[in-house]
Amino acid sequence: MLLVTFQTKHFLFWVGIFILVFGTYFAYNRITADVLTSPNRSELNINKNSAVTFNGQDISGSLSPGFFGEKDIFFYQIYNAPGEYIGDITLAVNLPEDLAAELVKIEPIITYTSIPKANVATQGNQIVITGRELNSQALFSVKLLIPKGYIDFPISRLISGFLQSQAILFWIVVSAFLPIMTFFILYKKLREQQKIRKSVQVNYELAELPGMANPAVVAVLNDGKITPRAISAFLLQMANKGLLEIVFKDDHFSFARYGQMTKDFKDANLEPAEKVLISKIFKDTGFKSSDEDIQLRITHRLFSDKIATFYFLVYEEAYSMGYFNQAPHLTHKKWRNIGLTIFFTGILGAVAVLLWAPVGLVFFWIGLVIAGALVVKNSARINNLSPKGLEILKKWKAFKNYLVNSTPLKNENQSKNVFSRYLPFALALGAEEEWVQRFREVSVDVPEWYVCLDQEVTMKNFSQNLLNLLNWLSSAFTFIKDPRVE
Repeated sequence: MLLVTFQTKHFLFWVGIFILVFGTYFAYNRITADVLTSPNRSELNINKNSAVTFNGQDISGSLSPGFFGEKDIFFYQIYNAPGEYIGDITLAVNLPEDLAAELVKIEPIITYTSIPKANVATQGNQIVITGRELNSQALFSVKLLIPKGYIDFPISRLISGFLQSQAILFWIVVSAFLPIMTFFILYKKLREQQKIRKSVQVNYELAELPGMANPAVVAVLNDGKITPRAISAFLLQMANKGLLEIVFKDDHFSFARYGQMTKDFKDANLEPAEKVLISKIFKDTGFKSSDEDIQLRITHRLFSDKIATFYFLVYEEAYSMGYFNQAPHLTHKKWRNIGLTIFFTGILGAVAVLLWAPVGLVFFWIGLVIAGALVVKNSARINNLSPKGLEILKKWKAFKNYLVNSTPLKNENQSKNVFSRYLPFALALGAEEEWVQRFREVSVDVPEWYVCLDQEVTMKNFSQNLLNLLNWLSSAFTFIKDPRVE
């Protein structure tokens, strides 16, 4: 019994000694974080060809060329809060053989330690920096300002260094320059077109149509692209041809397929562009379409292939008649693609800069994005009228002079024949209000395809109701067209 007791006490004694020794050891390590196990001496080599290594690791990116008389700059963080007690460390910096250490401005930077201390010694082309009493949270960095002429940077490093050295203001100026330059290029291009169009202004009148043209094509000749006016003019021409009837009642409207020709729609002898618009207004088997029906047909899809097809057909017709050197939609597409390429190049460049390059460079790419957006926005305004197109446009300008003449028309028989016949072309040329005003002193019957069920039909309510309706409908059609065509 005594033996067991003695052995137990003996065992417990040695267990206690073991706990005391090792507990003290681990507690000491926990409090002081022990001494850094990595070597306390590091070596930094800066070569004449701008290559830099730190303990064998390539850190050449830490050396940047100076510009405009400034010195080359080396900056590197030697230790960054390692979490362990460092104590004293020594950094040996080996410079190019022809560079005396005393010519280099040396700035050791020690932060987050109680009493930062650093000793610097130089001999020949070597610098020895000693940081003392660095604790586990210390940051130890070295900055060297090296005189120009001792480091030979490759051209790629010089370009990169120059870009990185520029202030934010420089990149803001560059970013503004790109859109401004693009604006002036576009302005010059559009100004040239404007001069060409001004050259076709005439001071005489034509009282007859300069040929039996599609009013939508006339609008393209006049504006350089399809606008809501072009669609409105085309719808009016369809009504004049007996393809549509427009009915107004209680501030609402409806379209009807007017005349026998459209009742057998699939067999009707319609132009392709006429078929497209009729199929957009009416259902395949329907002969009437209310404003609610049309609104539903407009909004049931985000973009309309049918309206885009109408654009293509009108542009191709204008080109086939020799009015443009290139089909307008192809010219628009070319410039639009240029703009989109510039735009998305800017987007990709901005993303790459934010991920891998100095943030100041992002302004350059933002400027490129804005420049691309300007080109896309104005692409539909660029077109190339042919000599034949300019010649026929002169005749249409002369016809417009007749439409906008302020002298009232007083020949009642003549007025009845020309009012509805010329109205689509007046709308295409932007002269519909002046054309209506020319009939203020004569009595003119409104077209038979126009029906108003709840008020007396007058020239005033005819023009107001009809033109407001066509403006709404054509603007809606323009809005829903496929964005691939302008």
